[in-house]
Amino acid sequence: MFFKDIQGNDSVKRQLVQMADDKRISHALLFNGPEGSAKLQLAIAFVRYLNCKNKSNGDSCGVCPSCLQINKLAHPDLHFIYPIGNSKLKKIKDPVSSDFIEEWRSFVDKTSGLGTLNDWLNELKIESGQGIINALDCSNIVKTLSYTSYESKYKIMIIWMAENIFYAAAPKILKVLEEPPENTLFILITDNRNAILDTILSRTQTINIPEFTNDDIKNILINKYAISTDEARKVAEMSDGNASIAMNYVLMPEVRALAFEEFMQWMRVCMKANMNELLPYVDEVSKKGREGIIFFLKSSMALLRQALYMNVTGKMIIPMPDNQTETFAKFARFVTINNIDKFDYYIEKAISNIGRNGYVNLVMVNLTINLCRVIKSS
Repeated sequence: MFFKDIQGNDSVKRQLVQMADDKRISHALLFNGPEGSAKLQLAIAFVRYLNCKNKSNGDSCGVCPSCLQINKLAHPDLHFIYPIGNSKLKKIKDPVSSDFIEEWRSFVDKTSGLGTLNDWLNELKIESGQGIINALDCSNIVKTLSYTSYESKYKIMIIWMAENIFYAAAPKILKVLEEPPENTLFILITDNRNAILDTILSRTQTINIPEFTNDDIKNILINKYAISTDEARKVAEMSDGNASIAMNYVLMPEVRALAFEEFMQWMRVCMKANMNELLPYVDEVSKKGREGIIFFLKSSMALLRQALYMNVTGKMIIPMPDNQTETFAKFARFVTINNIDKFDYYIEKAISNIGRNGYVNLVMVNLTINLCRVIKSS
Protein backbone atom coordinates (compact mmCIF):
# COMPACT_ATOMS: atom_id res chain seq x y z
CA MET A 1 0.00 0.00 0.00
CA PHE A 2 1.55 3.28 -1.17
CA PHE A 3 0.59 6.85 -0.32
CA LYS A 4 -0.10 7.44 -4.01
CA ASP A 5 -2.72 4.66 -4.04
CA ILE A 6 -4.76 6.13 -1.17
CA GLN A 7 -7.60 8.36 -2.29
CA GLY A 8 -7.72 11.88 -0.83
CA ASN A 9 -6.11 12.53 2.57
CA ASP A 10 -3.43 14.72 0.97
CA SER A 11 -2.75 16.80 4.07
CA VAL A 12 -2.35 13.69 6.24
CA LYS A 13 0.02 12.14 3.72
CA ARG A 14 2.16 15.28 3.73
CA GLN A 15 2.17 15.33 7.53
CA LEU A 16 3.32 11.70 7.76
CA VAL A 17 6.01 12.09 5.09
CA GLN A 18 7.32 15.22 6.81
CA MET A 19 7.47 13.43 10.16
CA ALA A 20 9.47 10.60 8.63
CA ASP A 21 11.80 12.85 6.65
CA ASP A 22 12.50 15.06 9.68
CA LYS A 23 12.91 11.98 11.90
CA ARG A 24 10.57 13.56 14.41
CA ILE A 25 8.22 10.68 15.11
CA SER A 26 6.39 10.18 18.36
CA HIS A 27 6.88 6.67 19.75
CA ALA A 28 3.08 6.22 19.90
CA LEU A 29 0.70 7.53 17.25
CA LEU A 30 -3.08 7.29 17.34
CA PHE A 31 -4.74 7.25 13.91
CA ASN A 32 -8.27 8.43 14.65
CA GLY A 33 -10.97 8.56 12.00
CA PRO A 34 -14.50 7.46 11.15
CA GLU A 35 -15.38 3.93 10.13
CA GLY A 36 -14.56 3.19 6.50
CA SER A 37 -11.82 5.84 6.30
CA ALA A 38 -8.18 5.37 5.26
CA LYS A 39 -6.73 4.82 8.76
CA LEU A 40 -5.22 1.38 8.19
CA GLN A 41 -4.20 2.22 4.63
CA LEU A 42 -2.26 5.27 5.86
CA ALA A 43 -0.67 3.32 8.71
CA ILE A 44 0.65 0.64 6.33
CA ALA A 45 1.82 3.23 3.79
CA PHE A 46 3.61 5.12 6.59
CA VAL A 47 5.35 1.96 7.82
CA ARG A 48 6.37 1.13 4.27
CA TYR A 49 7.81 4.62 3.82
CA LEU A 50 9.70 4.51 7.11
CA ASN A 51 11.39 1.22 6.22
CA CYS A 52 11.93 1.80 2.50
CA LYS A 53 15.57 1.84 1.43
CA ASN A 54 15.01 3.90 -1.72
CA LYS A 55 12.15 6.30 -0.96
CA SER A 56 11.68 9.24 -3.32
CA ASN A 57 9.09 11.92 -4.17
CA GLY A 58 7.25 11.35 -0.92
CA ASP A 59 6.62 7.63 -1.39
CA SER A 60 8.21 4.19 -1.15
CA CYS A 61 10.04 2.49 -3.99
CA GLY A 62 8.03 -0.74 -3.91
CA VAL A 63 10.95 -2.94 -4.94
CA CYS A 64 13.42 -2.97 -2.05
CA PRO A 65 13.38 -6.03 0.27
CA SER A 66 11.44 -4.14 2.94
CA CYS A 67 8.73 -3.00 0.51
CA LEU A 68 8.37 -6.52 -0.91
CA GLN A 69 7.87 -7.95 2.59
CA ILE A 70 5.33 -5.30 3.52
CA ASN A 71 3.44 -6.06 0.30
CA LYS A 72 2.58 -9.38 2.00
CA LEU A 73 2.29 -7.87 5.51
CA ALA A 74 5.10 -10.26 6.38
CA HIS A 75 7.92 -7.96 7.48
CA PRO A 76 9.62 -9.49 10.56
CA ASP A 77 9.66 -6.13 12.37
CA LEU A 78 6.00 -5.32 11.70
CA HIS A 79 3.46 -6.77 14.11
CA PHE A 80 -0.34 -6.55 14.21
CA ILE A 81 -2.78 -6.81 17.08
CA TYR A 82 -6.54 -6.85 16.39
CA PRO A 83 -9.75 -7.91 18.14
CA ILE A 84 -10.47 -11.62 18.21
CA GLY A 85 -13.00 -13.81 19.96
CA ASN A 86 -14.17 -17.39 20.11
CA SER A 87 -13.71 -17.97 16.40
CA LYS A 88 -15.15 -21.09 14.82
CA LEU A 89 -12.30 -21.20 12.32
CA LYS A 90 -9.85 -22.71 14.77
CA LYS A 91 -10.23 -24.55 18.04
CA ILE A 92 -7.70 -22.68 20.16
CA LYS A 93 -7.80 -22.66 23.92
CA ASP A 94 -6.10 -19.29 24.45
CA PRO A 95 -6.25 -17.46 21.10
CA VAL A 96 -4.02 -14.50 20.23
CA SER A 97 -3.83 -12.29 17.15
CA SER A 98 -0.94 -14.20 15.61
CA ASP A 99 -3.11 -17.32 15.40
CA PHE A 100 -5.18 -15.51 12.78
CA ILE A 101 -2.45 -13.75 10.81
CA GLU A 102 -3.30 -15.50 7.54
CA GLU A 103 -6.94 -14.52 7.88
CA TRP A 104 -5.82 -10.97 8.70
CA ARG A 105 -3.60 -10.70 5.62
CA SER A 106 -6.43 -12.02 3.44
CA PHE A 107 -8.89 -9.60 5.03
CA VAL A 108 -6.66 -6.55 4.48
CA ASP A 109 -6.02 -7.57 0.88
CA LYS A 110 -9.68 -8.29 0.12
CA THR A 111 -10.92 -5.03 1.62
CA SER A 112 -7.92 -2.92 0.52
CA GLY A 113 -7.43 -2.02 4.19
CA LEU A 114 -10.88 -0.41 4.36
CA GLY A 115 -12.78 -3.15 6.16
CA THR A 116 -14.61 -2.50 9.41
CA LEU A 117 -14.56 -4.38 12.68
CA ASN A 118 -17.88 -5.95 11.73
CA ASP A 119 -16.35 -7.14 8.43
CA TRP A 120 -13.41 -8.63 10.36
CA LEU A 121 -15.63 -10.44 12.87
CA ASN A 122 -17.61 -11.85 9.95
CA GLU A 123 -14.32 -13.01 8.42
CA LEU A 124 -13.62 -14.92 11.63
CA LYS A 125 -17.22 -16.21 11.70
CA ILE A 126 -17.91 -14.57 15.05
CA GLU A 127 -21.68 -14.30 14.83
CA SER A 128 -22.23 -12.06 17.82
CA GLY A 129 -20.27 -10.08 20.35
CA GLN A 130 -17.85 -7.27 20.01
CA GLY A 131 -14.44 -8.86 19.73
CA ILE A 132 -11.72 -7.82 22.13
CA ILE A 133 -7.97 -7.37 22.30
CA ASN A 134 -7.33 -9.71 25.18
CA ALA A 135 -4.87 -9.81 28.06
CA LEU A 136 -2.70 -12.45 26.42
CA ASP A 137 -2.24 -10.28 23.35
CA CYS A 138 -1.30 -7.32 25.56
CA SER A 139 1.28 -9.47 27.32
CA ASN A 140 2.65 -10.55 23.93
CA ILE A 141 3.06 -6.90 22.92
CA VAL A 142 5.52 -6.37 25.75
CA LYS A 143 7.31 -9.64 24.99
CA THR A 144 7.55 -9.01 21.25
CA LEU A 145 8.94 -5.51 21.64
CA SER A 146 11.64 -6.71 24.01
CA TYR A 147 13.35 -8.47 21.10
CA THR A 148 15.94 -6.79 18.89
CA SER A 149 14.70 -5.74 15.46
CA TYR A 150 15.61 -8.10 12.63
CA GLU A 151 16.09 -5.95 9.56
CA SER A 152 14.79 -2.43 10.12
CA LYS A 153 15.55 0.46 12.41
CA TYR A 154 12.05 0.38 13.86
CA LYS A 155 10.08 -2.36 15.58
CA ILE A 156 6.49 -1.46 14.74
CA MET A 157 3.33 -2.55 16.52
CA ILE A 158 0.02 -1.70 14.84
CA ILE A 159 -2.96 -2.10 17.17
CA TRP A 160 -6.11 -2.03 15.04
CA MET A 161 -9.36 -1.00 16.76
CA ALA A 162 -7.52 -0.04 19.93
CA GLU A 163 -10.77 0.97 21.64
CA ASN A 164 -11.42 -2.76 21.98
CA ILE A 165 -8.50 -3.36 24.32
CA PHE A 166 -10.05 -5.21 27.24
CA TYR A 167 -10.08 -2.75 30.13
CA ALA A 168 -8.50 -5.24 32.53
CA ALA A 169 -5.70 -5.94 30.02
CA ALA A 170 -4.79 -2.30 29.31
CA PRO A 171 -2.45 -1.89 32.33
CA LYS A 172 -0.16 -4.51 30.81
CA ILE A 173 0.90 -2.12 28.03
CA LEU A 174 0.92 1.24 29.83
CA LYS A 175 4.57 1.08 30.85
CA VAL A 176 5.83 0.04 27.41
CA LEU A 177 3.70 2.79 25.83
CA GLU A 178 5.24 5.37 28.14
CA GLU A 179 8.81 4.04 28.09
CA PRO A 180 9.16 1.88 24.97
CA PRO A 181 12.38 0.15 23.95
CA GLU A 182 14.61 2.18 21.65
CA ASN A 183 13.40 2.56 18.04
CA THR A 184 9.95 1.21 18.82
CA LEU A 185 6.86 2.67 17.16
CA PHE A 186 3.26 2.07 18.19
CA ILE A 187 0.45 2.91 15.79
CA LEU A 188 -2.96 2.63 17.40
CA ILE A 189 -5.95 2.78 15.06
CA THR A 190 -9.44 3.70 16.22
CA ASP A 191 -12.90 4.60 14.97
CA ASN A 192 -13.66 6.33 18.24
CA ARG A 193 -10.97 8.26 20.10
CA ASN A 194 -13.36 8.95 22.97
CA ALA A 195 -13.61 5.22 23.68
CA ILE A 196 -9.85 4.88 24.25
CA LEU A 197 -8.84 4.67 27.90
CA ASP A 198 -7.46 7.98 29.13
CA THR A 199 -4.33 6.27 30.44
CA ILE A 200 -3.57 5.08 26.89
CA LEU A 201 -4.73 8.25 25.17
CA SER A 202 -2.39 10.44 27.21
CA ARG A 203 0.60 8.47 25.92
CA THR A 204 -0.15 8.97 22.21
CA GLN A 205 -0.03 11.69 19.55
CA THR A 206 -3.29 11.85 17.61
CA ILE A 207 -3.36 11.96 13.81
CA ASN A 208 -6.91 12.77 12.69
CA ILE A 209 -8.03 11.02 9.50
CA PRO A 210 -11.01 12.57 7.66
CA GLU A 211 -13.82 10.63 6.03
CA PHE A 212 -13.60 10.11 2.29
CA THR A 213 -15.35 12.53 -0.02
CA ASN A 214 -17.89 11.22 -2.52
CA ASP A 215 -15.31 11.65 -5.28
CA ASP A 216 -12.78 9.63 -3.27
CA ILE A 217 -15.23 6.74 -2.85
CA LYS A 218 -16.29 6.94 -6.49
CA ASN A 219 -12.64 6.55 -7.53
CA ILE A 220 -12.09 3.69 -5.07
CA LEU A 221 -15.03 1.79 -6.56
CA ILE A 222 -14.02 2.43 -10.16
CA ASN A 223 -10.42 1.36 -9.53
CA LYS A 224 -11.28 -1.74 -7.50
CA TYR A 225 -14.35 -3.07 -9.32
CA ALA A 226 -14.21 -1.46 -12.77
CA ILE A 227 -17.85 -0.37 -12.52
CA SER A 228 -19.28 2.54 -14.46
CA THR A 229 -18.67 6.09 -13.31
CA ASP A 230 -22.41 6.67 -12.93
CA GLU A 231 -22.96 3.59 -10.74
CA ALA A 232 -19.89 4.43 -8.62
CA ARG A 233 -21.14 7.99 -8.14
CA LYS A 234 -24.57 6.81 -7.00
CA VAL A 235 -23.14 4.34 -4.49
CA ALA A 236 -20.75 7.00 -3.19
CA GLU A 237 -23.60 9.45 -2.63
CA MET A 238 -25.41 7.09 -0.28
CA SER A 239 -22.32 5.82 1.59
CA ASP A 240 -21.81 8.94 3.73
CA GLY A 241 -18.03 8.80 3.43
CA ASN A 242 -17.85 5.15 4.53
CA ALA A 243 -15.87 3.19 1.93
CA SER A 244 -16.72 -0.14 3.56
CA ILE A 245 -20.47 0.34 3.12
CA ALA A 246 -19.90 1.39 -0.49
CA MET A 247 -17.72 -1.64 -1.21
CA ASN A 248 -20.18 -4.05 0.39
CA TYR A 249 -22.99 -2.63 -1.73
CA VAL A 250 -21.03 -3.14 -4.94
CA LEU A 251 -19.40 -6.44 -4.08
CA MET A 252 -22.28 -8.32 -2.50
CA PRO A 253 -25.79 -7.95 -3.92
CA GLU A 254 -26.98 -10.35 -1.21
CA VAL A 255 -25.82 -7.82 1.39
CA ARG A 256 -27.98 -5.17 -0.28
CA ALA A 257 -30.97 -7.50 -0.35
CA LEU A 258 -30.56 -8.52 3.29
CA ALA A 259 -30.02 -4.91 4.39
CA PHE A 260 -33.20 -3.90 2.57
CA GLU A 261 -35.33 -6.67 4.11
CA GLU A 262 -34.02 -6.00 7.63
CA PHE A 263 -34.49 -2.26 7.24
CA MET A 264 -38.07 -2.59 5.99
CA GLN A 265 -38.92 -4.99 8.81
CA TRP A 266 -37.66 -2.41 11.29
CA MET A 267 -39.59 0.42 9.64
CA ARG A 268 -42.81 -1.63 9.68
CA VAL A 269 -42.37 -2.05 13.43
CA CYS A 270 -41.79 1.70 13.74
CA MET A 271 -44.88 2.55 11.69
CA LYS A 272 -47.13 0.25 13.70
CA ALA A 273 -45.79 1.57 17.02
CA ASN A 274 -47.11 -1.53 18.77
CA MET A 275 -45.15 -2.47 21.90
CA ASN A 276 -46.30 -6.09 21.60
CA GLU A 277 -44.35 -6.29 18.35
CA LEU A 278 -41.61 -3.79 19.18
CA LEU A 279 -40.11 -5.59 22.18
CA PRO A 280 -39.84 -9.07 20.57
CA TYR A 281 -38.39 -7.44 17.45
CA VAL A 282 -35.70 -5.65 19.48
CA ASP A 283 -34.85 -8.86 21.35
CA GLU A 284 -34.33 -10.63 18.03
CA VAL A 285 -32.32 -7.93 16.24
CA SER A 286 -30.10 -7.45 19.31
CA LYS A 287 -28.72 -10.95 18.76
CA LYS A 288 -26.55 -9.45 16.04
CA GLY A 289 -24.16 -8.22 18.73
CA ARG A 290 -22.74 -4.74 19.05
CA GLU A 291 -20.78 -4.58 15.80
CA GLY A 292 -23.60 -6.23 13.84
CA ILE A 293 -26.11 -3.72 15.22
CA ILE A 294 -23.81 -0.78 14.44
CA PHE A 295 -23.40 -1.99 10.84
CA PHE A 296 -27.18 -2.46 10.58
CA LEU A 297 -27.81 1.09 11.82
CA LYS A 298 -25.28 2.61 9.43
CA SER A 299 -26.76 0.68 6.52
CA SER A 300 -30.19 1.93 7.61
CA MET A 301 -28.95 5.52 7.48
CA ALA A 302 -27.85 4.93 3.90
CA LEU A 303 -31.29 3.55 3.01
CA LEU A 304 -33.00 6.52 4.68
CA ARG A 305 -30.99 8.84 2.43
CA GLN A 306 -32.11 6.76 -0.53
CA ALA A 307 -35.71 7.06 0.69
CA LEU A 308 -35.39 10.85 0.88
CA TYR A 309 -33.94 10.96 -2.65
CA MET A 310 -36.82 8.84 -3.93
CA ASN A 311 -39.42 10.98 -2.14
CA VAL A 312 -37.99 14.16 -3.67
CA THR A 313 -37.14 12.95 -7.19
CA GLY A 314 -39.25 9.84 -7.67
CA LYS A 315 -36.09 7.94 -8.61
CA MET A 316 -33.77 5.45 -6.92
CA ILE A 317 -30.07 6.16 -6.25
CA ILE A 318 -29.30 2.44 -6.40
CA PRO A 319 -31.72 0.37 -8.55
CA MET A 320 -33.76 -2.30 -6.75
CA PRO A 321 -35.89 -5.16 -8.04
CA ASP A 322 -39.42 -4.02 -8.99
CA ASN A 323 -41.08 -5.64 -5.97
CA GLN A 324 -38.64 -3.90 -3.60
CA THR A 325 -39.01 -0.57 -5.39
CA GLU A 326 -42.78 -0.62 -4.94
CA THR A 327 -42.47 -1.43 -1.23
CA PHE A 328 -39.76 1.15 -0.72
CA ALA A 329 -41.78 3.87 -2.49
CA LYS A 330 -44.64 3.41 -0.02
CA PHE A 331 -42.26 3.95 2.88
CA ALA A 332 -40.25 6.74 1.27
CA ARG A 333 -43.07 9.27 1.58
CA PHE A 334 -42.48 9.27 5.36
CA VAL A 335 -38.88 10.50 4.92
CA THR A 336 -38.76 14.21 4.14
CA ILE A 337 -36.37 17.13 4.14
CA ASN A 338 -38.04 18.22 7.39
CA ASN A 339 -37.39 15.02 9.33
CA ILE A 340 -34.25 13.42 7.84
CA ASP A 341 -32.09 15.24 10.40
CA LYS A 342 -34.16 13.69 13.21
CA PHE A 343 -33.68 10.19 11.77
CA ASP A 344 -29.93 10.81 11.54
CA TYR A 345 -29.73 12.33 15.02
CA TYR A 346 -31.43 9.44 16.80
CA ILE A 347 -29.56 6.74 14.89
CA GLU A 348 -26.16 8.41 15.35
CA LYS A 349 -26.89 8.82 19.06
CA ALA A 350 -27.73 5.12 19.30
CA ILE A 351 -24.54 4.15 17.46
CA SER A 352 -22.53 6.27 19.89
CA ASN A 353 -24.23 4.74 22.93
CA ILE A 354 -23.73 1.19 21.69
CA GLY A 355 -20.09 1.99 20.93
CA ARG A 356 -19.68 3.11 24.53
CA ASN A 357 -20.99 -0.26 25.73
CA GLY A 358 -24.54 0.87 26.36
CA TYR A 359 -27.06 -1.94 26.90
CA VAL A 360 -27.98 -2.86 23.33
CA ASN A 361 -31.61 -3.86 23.97
CA LEU A 362 -32.39 -0.67 25.89
CA VAL A 363 -30.69 1.52 23.28
CA MET A 364 -32.61 -0.15 20.46
CA VAL A 365 -35.94 0.13 22.31
CA ASN A 366 -35.39 3.86 22.87
CA LEU A 367 -34.27 4.37 19.29
CA THR A 368 -37.24 2.50 17.83
CA ILE A 369 -39.70 4.47 19.97
CA ASN A 370 -38.09 7.73 18.85
CA LEU A 371 -38.34 6.70 15.20
CA CYS A 372 -41.99 5.76 15.75
CA ARG A 373 -42.57 9.36 16.84
CA VAL A 374 -40.65 10.80 13.87
CA ILE A 375 -42.67 8.73 11.39
CA LYS A 376 -45.97 9.49 13.14
CA SER A 377 -45.32 13.24 12.92
CA SER A 378 -44.50 13.06 9.19
